[in-house]
Amino acid sequence: MSATNNKAKERSKQHETIHQAVNQQTTALTSLVLNTSKEQSTIPKSVQAVRITSQQDMADVIHVNHFPCSFAHDLTFYQYDAIVEEYHEKQNKYINLSSREKRHQFVSNILLAKEIHPTAICWYDEGSCLYSTTNFEDKLPVVYEKEDQGYRRRLTIKSLTATSGTNDLDQSSIRVIETLIKQVLKQQFKVIGSVFYRWDEEPRPDGPYDLLNGFKQAVCLTESGPTLNVDTTITRFYPHSDLLPFIWERLLDQRNMSTFNGELSDRQYNQVCNFLRDVEVTTTQSDYETNYVLTGCFSKELPKKIFLERSGQFLDQYYKDLG
Repeated sequence: MSATNNKAKERSKQHETIHQAVNQQTTALTSLVLNTSKEQSTIPKSVQAVRITSQQDMADVIHVNHFPCSFAHDLTFYQYDAIVEEYHEKQNKYINLSSREKRHQFVSNILLAKEIHPTAICWYDEGSCLYSTTNFEDKLPVVYEKEDQGYRRRLTIKSLTATSGTNDLDQSSIRVIETLIKQVLKQQFKVIGSVFYRWDEEPRPDGPYDLLNGFKQAVCLTESGPTLNVDTTITRFYPHSDLLPFIWERLLDQRNMSTFNGELSDRQYNQVCNFLRDVEVTTTQSDYETNYVLTGCFSKELPKKIFLERSGQFLDQYYKDLG
């Protein structure tokens, strides 16, 4: 839940633009990603883990959520140890950049500019690993430092840590391929946690929540070869909305805030406390945002009206005087 709808929409558009722009070079490897047989290429609208339909004099039909797939031959993957840092003036040193989204954007901009290698295809797992189909171990370690969104950040590629390939598939190569698939999917879907959602999907209201259809995917190595596993899911989210309209219209199911008389019944009060526990609220100031997580415990002695004893008194002083 954010402070304003406009801020939420702007943030969503920014994320969409980022994910559509980055990792364009990975599309050169899409032939590696999915080569499923025609019989297995279409995912049912509602994917079930296992469902058996039995009829008299007919063979059993089993619907599954995993599909055989194959990969291009003679591809070698090189895994490099990498770190993304941000310079802090007060401490006068670089510190690990904690935001996954910021790391992803910074490294992706470097990859798109071909600063690591003029022809190499690279992708980043948003953590501490960078992958490529090119061996540039002789150039390591390398450091790329640049200003990004007003901050000094740098990517350091330390060393080559592992190699794997498609000719001899093992858990290591499967993990590298799965990372690549996820990076390619991020060009077409927004990702929350490990679930992918369509950018253009409109959420469906469900009481105080919004519902979104999504899916999870994983590549598994089985005795009969690699498979792509797909699980569909429906997730509940708190909507991006102003807090007061959300409480009154969505949570309490009232039609119009103009009917609010300034007081809540005990039942409504308890309902608000229960629903807002652990909700994240963003307040937007002129030049920055602050995030808060509500505890669900609210004072029952909030003032109905605020009287300022003298002109120019600030609200923070007013509440401080209340104790």
